[in-house]
Amino acid sequence: MDIYICRKGDTLPSLSRRFGIGEDKLMNENGLEIESVTAGLSLLIPNDNSTPESETELCGELKADLLPLRRKKLLEKFCFAVPYSVRLSHEGGITMEESPRNFAQEALNYEAVPLLGVYNLCSRGAYSGELAHFALKDEDSREKLCKLLLSAVKETGTKGIYLEFCCLFPFDCDNYCRFLEKCSALCHENGFYFICTAVPPEFSQLSEKALECAGKCADRVVLLSYDYSGISSPPGAVAPISRVRKSIESVSKSVPAKKLIICLSGMGFDWSIPWHYGFNASPISSVRAQNLAAAIGAEIKFMPKELFPTFSYSDLAGIKHRVCYEDARSISAKIRLCGEYGLAGLWLKRWDREFLPAENIIDSVYSYKKYV
Repeated sequence: MDIYICRKGDTLPSLSRRFGIGEDKLMNENGLEIESVTAGLSLLIPNDNSTPESETELCGELKADLLPLRRKKLLEKFCFAVPYSVRLSHEGGITMEESPRNFAQEALNYEAVPLLGVYNLCSRGAYSGELAHFALKDEDSREKLCKLLLSAVKETGTKGIYLEFCCLFPFDCDNYCRFLEKCSALCHENGFYFICTAVPPEFSQLSEKALECAGKCADRVVLLSYDYSGISSPPGAVAPISRVRKSIESVSKSVPAKKLIICLSGMGFDWSIPWHYGFNASPISSVRAQNLAAAIGAEIKFMPKELFPTFSYSDLAGIKHRVCYEDARSISAKIRLCGEYGLAGLWLKRWDREFLPAENIIDSVYSYKKYV
C-alpha cells in the first residue's frame, strides 16, 4: 500500500484518473463515506505488488453488537480474541456481559484463541480501584475470584483469561501480584492461556514489581499504549510516537519483548477551544474524524514530531474545536515498532467500527500467526 496526501484542488475523480483506480474502490479502501477529500487527508493507494514483510500476532476485543460480517473479518486475522467479558462486583463476585451465544466456538472456527475478558469497570464504564481492592484484599477474596473466573472460562468455552485491571491503588500492588501468580498458575494447570495488561509507567501507581510479576506470570502482556491525551486532558495526540516508544522501552525492562503486545486505538477526541480543566472532550472514531474533515473542508495537519493528524473547525454555534485522531500514517509508524523492538504483536483497542485505512496498512505489512 502507498500513502498519498491530498492537496488543495484534489478531487476524487482527479485522483481516480491519476492512480487508475475507480472512485468507489478509492472510497472503500479508505473508509470514505462522502465523495469528497480535503487537503492533508491521507489516502491509501492499493499496490498489487506489496506483500507482507513479516508475521505478527493480531489480537483484540469483540463487542457484542459487532455485525457478523465485521466479526468474521476480524476473527480471520486474530490470534487471540476476547468475545466475552465479565466485570467485578463489590461483593467479590463477577457479572457476565451479554454476548451472542457460541461466540467462543465461532472464534475457534476461524482459528482464533477465544479469551474471557476481565475488567475492573464500574457501572459508569470507568476503571475502579475500589472494585479491584475488594477483589484482591485478602487470600480468601483472591481465591474466590480465581475460582469464579476459571468456572466462567469453562462455561463460555473460552481458552483463557484476558485481565485488564487499571487505576489500582498503590497499596494493592502486592495483592495484585499475588493474584497474578495465583490466576496464571490456575490457568496454566488447566491448559488455558493467561494474558494481562500493563499501564505505561508514567500513568501507573503500581511499583515496578507489578510489571516484573506480569512478565513472569503471563503468556502475553498488553501495553495500553494509547490515551496519552483523552477525555479529561488538554488537546493532543492520542498516542504520540515518542511516548509510545518511551513506554515500550520502559516496560520491556521488566517484560520480555517477545511477550509484549502494543495497543492501537481506533479512536480520537474532539475538544472545544479554548480548553479548560473540567471540560471533557468528545470521543470520535478515526473514521468519523476523517469524514468530518472531508465534509467541512477542514485542512488536516500532520504533526511531524509526534506523528499524528489534527484539524480545527467551528460548529454551527460558532464554537471552535480541535480534533486529534489516528490515520494511515500514524498507524503505519506504530505498527513498525513491533519489528523494531521484537514485540509479540498488536492489540486493536476501540476498533468497533471499520477503520479500513489502518487495517489495510497492517495487512500490507504483516501476515498473522494462529495457534489453534
